[in-house]
Amino acid sequence: MKSLKIFIALTFLILSVNAQNYLEKELSGYTNPDELVTLSETIPFNKAVDVLSKVSEKLTGKKIVSTMQIETPIGIQIDKMPYMKALLIIVQYNNLQFEERA
Repeated sequence: MKSLKIFIALTFLILSVNAQNYLEKELSGYTNPDELVTLSETIPFNKAVDVLSKVSEKLTGKKIVSTMQIETPIGIQIDKMPYMKALLIIVQYNNLQFEERA
């Protein structure tokens, strides 16, 4: 039981640190120009994920992978937006969920 409490406490600590880092980055006001993407609303979802994955790999070394094979257009215009924000918008617009793994 004690180990379960420690696990839960560590999980909350890690989540709060990640949230704080994201918030600090958002509030700094500076966006690396390499992070900015523009996507047409007619680009298929799978191709949009591929584009965002290439940017993510270049900047962070992390791939973006979709477990869904969706060929329909993303349905929303993305213009000069940070790739992570674009990913979150596309995912939410298509009623999907985003999960980040180490």
